[in-house]
Amino acid sequence: MAAVRSGSMLSGLLRRGAQSSQATNHGARRSMSGPPAAPALWSAVHGMFDADVPLTEPFPGVPTPTPRERPPVSPVRVTKLDNGARVASVDTGDRVSSVGLFVRAGSRYESAGANTGVCSLLEHMAFRGTARRSKFLQTRSLEKTGASFGASASREVLIYSAEGMRAAAGSLVGEIAEAALESMVMGATQGTPEWDAARAEIKTQAAAMADHPELSAGDASVELNELLHATAYNSVGLGMTSLPKADKVGNLAPDVVASYVSASHTPERMVLAASNVDHDTLVAHAQKHLGSARAGGGALPESSAHYTGGWARSASAPASGGGHVAIGFESLSWAHEDLVPLCVLRTLLGGGSSFSSGGPGKGMYTRLYTGVLNVHGWVDACAAFNHVYSDTGLFGISASCVDGAYLPHLVDVTTEQVGAMARVPTAEELGRAKAMTAAALVMDLESRAVLCEDIGRQLAIGDTYMTVEEVLKQVEAVTGEQLAALAARVTGGKPTVVVVGDAYETASYEEIASAVHKQISA
Repeated sequence: MAAVRSGSMLSGLLRRGAQSSQATNHGARRSMSGPPAAPALWSAVHGMFDADVPLTEPFPGVPTPTPRERPPVSPVRVTKLDNGARVASVDTGDRVSSVGLFVRAGSRYESAGANTGVCSLLEHMAFRGTARRSKFLQTRSLEKTGASFGASASREVLIYSAEGMRAAAGSLVGEIAEAALESMVMGATQGTPEWDAARAEIKTQAAAMADHPELSAGDASVELNELLHATAYNSVGLGMTSLPKADKVGNLAPDVVASYVSASHTPERMVLAASNVDHDTLVAHAQKHLGSARAGGGALPESSAHYTGGWARSASAPASGGGHVAIGFESLSWAHEDLVPLCVLRTLLGGGSSFSSGGPGKGMYTRLYTGVLNVHGWVDACAAFNHVYSDTGLFGISASCVDGAYLPHLVDVTTEQVGAMARVPTAEELGRAKAMTAAALVMDLESRAVLCEDIGRQLAIGDTYMTVEEVLKQVEAVTGEQLAALAARVTGGKPTVVVVGDAYETASYEEIASAVHKQISA
């Protein structure tokens, strides 16, 4: 009915037909008092609703809806099971739940050459068959829940997640636990049908990765980020690629994958997080499906972050053409007391693409927009980045240009902006950055999936949880002098410089480092 009131095509056709049939008695209608009668055809189709009721008035006879008060949001609760697994949740009273199992098992815990790409493989194999059920049987079971399931791998965390109705929370936890702990590679021995099935699935997922270049290091922005990490951490630990080549993944043997799962998917490395689930109920489900998990065999490689910095160039032209540059520095870890001010600094620098629809909150007045994108028309994109990990971080600026001939100028412009980070912001800049940081945080956490991920990631990476109220309080306390001192401290270290494209005639690493440090000390 709302569609008819808003002027649908059917409504217009009906009214035009009625108007033409009443043209002969138009004068008589005008002399009558009161509102005009509804057309006969309209009344026959729509009953009592008058075609001429304006949108500013309620329909006659339709009761006014009673607003439902939102139930109070429970605080985040955390429970530790006897085996060491942690269970965390928040309940906002909604009917749809988001559940995720967060495993501290990212690419930084892989062994170069031995199992490179295993995390990406586990991401793609999740919910596609287990050691207990075939892909067909598991898919039928997933469909019965009416929920959506997925997995994602990063450098430090592997996530198995689901979203479904609140009443199905137990089924969601069960499906997630089976996908994570009972992968089809578990228990498969060479020469058995299980081994052949697991090997075939590995080949299938590797082929799927090859068919989607955006899932591997073939995209220019992906290549830039991967090269940045490899250079900053000397291709070890966090420097290990998180998006491996498909051929490397396809060569992994089932027993190699199973060994990694046994070593990484242990209770003390797992956090089961959820939003819109009663905490005691979630703990009971976790005890049922995760309580029997025990420490597996084998050990993961030592993965302490060793930042080295340095210079790397990829002379081959990227698929997107043009040129790309990133200048970064070792920054702060997840638990550092100045992490929130660093996030405000990243918002203050801002940036983005040269094309934007504008509008409030798009960052059109951030420093990199006003100082780069609005000044140099040849710059395609320029933005600050802030990669935060459990024991270290990377902070800096990346930029790109469509025409590779501008790459030397792009390096100079990016260097200038990095050196200017330590400039004390104006009161207007600072106020805008703090407001944008707070607004983005609050709006993001309105999503149940983001809320669940926020809880899980904080506990899996940092071992503690900071509430949104605590973060907002720190944001409000940030000062301009604090940001300038923080920027000077971060950029005073050894830089990591990465250039993708034809790097001929670009400034050298020594020239870039010297220019940055000279600006900071000025």
